[in-house]
Amino acid sequence: SLMLKVLSIIKPSAKVLVIVLCLGFCIFSLIKNADPYFDTSKLPKLQIGDLVLRKGTVLDSSIITHLSKSNYSHIGIISDLTPQIMVTHATTDDELTHKDAVVTTPLKVFLAKAFAKKIAILRLNFIDDEKAQLIVDKVKQKLGYPYYITGDKNSPKKMYCTTLLNDAIKEVCPKFSLQYQHVNQPIFKGDYLFVEAFFQIKDKTLLYQR
Repeated sequence: SLMLKVLSIIKPSAKVLVIVLCLGFCIFSLIKNADPYFDTSKLPKLQIGDLVLRKGTVLDSSIITHLSKSNYSHIGIISDLTPQIMVTHATTDDELTHKDAVVTTPLKVFLAKAFAKKIAILRLNFIDDEKAQLIVDKVKQKLGYPYYITGDKNSPKKMYCTTLLNDAIKEVCPKFSLQYQHVNQPIFKGDYLFVEAFFQIKDKTLLYQR
């Protein structure tokens, strides 16, 4: 190859420099051309109201999955399909300009490697299209609300990923009920609603898992 011919005519000391420069260029090209976002074309056809679960990449996520004995630490709801699929959720770190708040994030970002180690998408079978839209509308009414996690399940201030969705679903489907989990640990004390409670819903369809 041309590279081998070049290496054969240059001094040994320069060969090292050439190799290092070539490796650096290759690594730079890989990084530059790598798509940091999740390829949503791999997913089945999604609907408004589908639930998107992930295991996050930060320490908080590991603590949550450990305490709840779950594969997932965060959840959002499909709130828009066009012009791109969007997820509305209460988060601490997805949006750099809107930290610790209820936000809407493109699905390809929500599932990006920077945020998601594991993924699952659920559809609640007892929710029709009309109810799904009502639930999403109620979730969107909370956009911009501050993120607030507490072990007091009766606190009117609580606003984290699971309670955001749970409260909206209960408003539309009053019989809907999820089990809070009592925790007595140095960091977490009290009753918390973990993502695993959603994953354990029986009347659901698992659309995707990775």
